Amino acid sequence: MQKILIVDDDIEHTKIIKELLEDFNKQYEVICATNGLECLQLLDKLSTDKELLPNLILLDIMMPVMDGWETYHHLRKNSSYRKIPVIFFSARKDYFAKKYGGFFGTEFIEKPYDVDDLFEKIRNFINPY
Repeated sequence: MQKILIVDDDIEHTKIIKELLEDFNKQYEVICATNGLECLQLLDKLSTDKELLPNLILLDIMMPVMDGWETYHHLRKNSSYRKIPVIFFSARKDYFAKKYGGFFGTEFIEKPYDVDDLFEKIRNFINPY
């Protein structure tokens, strides 16, 4: 079972993507967090067993409590989950978000996005061969 962690404060968006991903591929298990702090707390709990950690993180940039940039920097500081690939996604359309979202993360996807494109990028990171 491949695990995907979605970190987004838009609960409706998260619910839709979770259902689509789990319906799209029965081998995906999707877990969710509503902000960066919740993401880090969840990963701390899961890190007791490497099998429980997600294979990929979908990380929104603009969130309350802790935004995606700060969350990303905390992710990369922890040896238990620093190598988990991150796909940033955001409604931000500025050059900085696109340029550095792709540079810092594994990939950057602008909202609204094409669901097929999102699924293809996820497949490429979870099952590269």
